[in-house]
Amino acid sequence: MTTARDLGSAEPTGAVIAKKPYQLRQFYSGPILQAPGGYPEVVFSGSGVEVSGDSDVRAKVNELFTLGASVIAVSLEDGTASGEPWQWHMPTSLPPWPTLSDADLDSIVDEAHKIGLKVTAYFGNNAGAQRALTAGVDEWAHMPCELLTGSVIDDAGSKKIAIDTTIDTFVQCPGVHENSKLLLGAGAQLFYGTDMGHLDITHGNDANEIHMLVHAGLYNNGFDFQAALRDALIAATSAPATYLGLLAPLGLGTIAINAPADIVVIGSDRLKLNFMKELEFPRLVVKNGYVVINRLAGE
Repeated sequence: MTTARDLGSAEPTGAVIAKKPYQLRQFYSGPILQAPGGYPEVVFSGSGVEVSGDSDVRAKVNELFTLGASVIAVSLEDGTASGEPWQWHMPTSLPPWPTLSDADLDSIVDEAHKIGLKVTAYFGNNAGAQRALTAGVDEWAHMPCELLTGSVIDDAGSKKIAIDTTIDTFVQCPGVHENSKLLLGAGAQLFYGTDMGHLDITHGNDANEIHMLVHAGLYNNGFDFQAALRDALIAATSAPATYLGLLAPLGLGTIAINAPADIVVIGSDRLKLNFMKELEFPRLVVKNGYVVINRLAGE
């Protein structure tokens, strides 16, 4: 990995590391906007900020924008979906948790869109997905845990909703694989995403996440493995760069003249299934022209 986006941090800190080109190129949401007493603070202290009321939520959106946030994250997570990874942690109160009111959610989306920012939402169930769609939320921060209804899948597909997959993170959820397959087929945009805050998810490339993207794509490519693998790799490189507005003019996510020299090199044929694990142990990583990792074969 050379570039990533953090969808839940104490504050947007991109400016702090901007002059260290050997580090990960990062974009931030800052803290997740949540209802008082709700998620994520009830589980992950420090990653959320409580807001309530029109003037409060609009002020917080603008404050985050001023601090450098590139996206606004909101929580519609009530904690009721079975199999969600937060259940391996110790919440300070049991679900269902309070979530943002419809009015506050509408104000957040309206204010963010006014200043040119997208909004991404955390939720695990069908009700949260429906609320996000109704409010005009641009993106889902996770693949929903609960099996979605056909009407929600069709609506998300028609709106080409962007979804950060996190299938590996949510692998114990009953609906995550079926949702991935159906949403992709309906027209939603699936972008490679992991949740490295959980101990079972590797830092850097998560080979299993790409593997699961391949499986979701097989159902929508006539079981053409090469096409599914191609789409999975695009979902981790040029597709999210295009969605985030980083492909042009910056050229991120692709290898091209005048693009940043971001290159990850492995030792196997990228068109074969057995190469995926090597993505977690690349031989060479170049970020913006700086060699970050350089291993000999077999190291």
